[in-house]
Amino acid sequence: MVAAMLAGTAFVGGMLAGHITLPADATDNTVNVVASPDFDSNQIVAGGLFVNGAVVYVPLSMPGDPNSVSLQGNTLTLRDGEIAGKPGGNIYVVGGVDWDLAGTGEVSGNAVNVAGGAHGRKGLVVLFGGMSRGIGLVTGNTVTVTDGVINGIISGGQSLHGHVSGNTVTITGGSGSDVIVSGGVSAKGDAVGNTVTVAGGHIGEEIYGGTSAEGSADQNIVAVTSGRVNMAVYGGASVSGGANGNTLLFKNTVVGADIIGGWSATSATGNAVTLSGQTLFERKTDVLGGAGGGTVSGNTLTFDDFRQAGEGGIKDVRGFDQFTFIGIKAGQRHRY
Repeated sequence: MVAAMLAGTAFVGGMLAGHITLPADATDNTVNVVASPDFDSNQIVAGGLFVNGAVVYVPLSMPGDPNSVSLQGNTLTLRDGEIAGKPGGNIYVVGGVDWDLAGTGEVSGNAVNVAGGAHGRKGLVVLFGGMSRGIGLVTGNTVTVTDGVINGIISGGQSLHGHVSGNTVTITGGSGSDVIVSGGVSAKGDAVGNTVTVAGGHIGEEIYGGTSAEGSADQNIVAVTSGRVNMAVYGGASVSGGANGNTLLFKNTVVGADIIGGWSATSATGNAVTLSGQTLFERKTDVLGGAGGGTVSGNTLTFDDFRQAGEGGIKDVRGFDQFTFIGIKAGQRHRY
């Protein structure tokens, strides 16, 4: 276990990590960025990092499978300053990352905390609680944003080939006019049971509970209970797999685009959308149980003491088989 505090330029070969000892797993490391490191583009800032190759920045497990390393319990905190980047490049800010394409180890329980600063002013900043380029499970990782300005991508967990499950993003403050948020993202695996909670702040781009290109995006949750969301919100979205059993909650918030329980070219079933309290619609908004061209069935829409305001409003409601109205008295009129 290693703790590190950075207050200036401090990285090696474009990669900054909390632990560089061999052999051991990359676990329980802490990195606190408290000032303004001079990070260039296409670099990695990580609490725990494993690279199988000529250089090992975070330890390789020995003996055993040389591609299996456990990245668990690492924490990276951005408290102040700026990670600006450069146009056309990405900076990866990750709690724990397995960068090996042949990696099989689990990436779990890692965290990124953003408590201030302005990040991504010149190039994209990619914030992942946990990340794997291999087939290892990415689970139980978190990103928490309480303050700061972010331009880029936020995801609790991300994998190129493996499954992502049980990862969370919690946003209670800060802003990002050009930030996309997802609880979990996988290119070839499933994104299941991930959660995004927005209880303050301003999100300028789309929000996804979970998303996958080739796998399923099922049982993910998005809860927006305060703050402002400018673009569409999806419980789950998949290109080739299903988007089933996802949950969306909007309560006392500002909405600028469509609300979609599940988006899939194959199936969007069993998704649940709840509109509660007073919601201000800045534009005409579609509320959809499912979309994308696949089978749409079994989706539910609940109005729970719901009141809408603003210049927009609900334009269309589609893809629901069941409607529930709570807190509406007899003779009371609502504009939907």
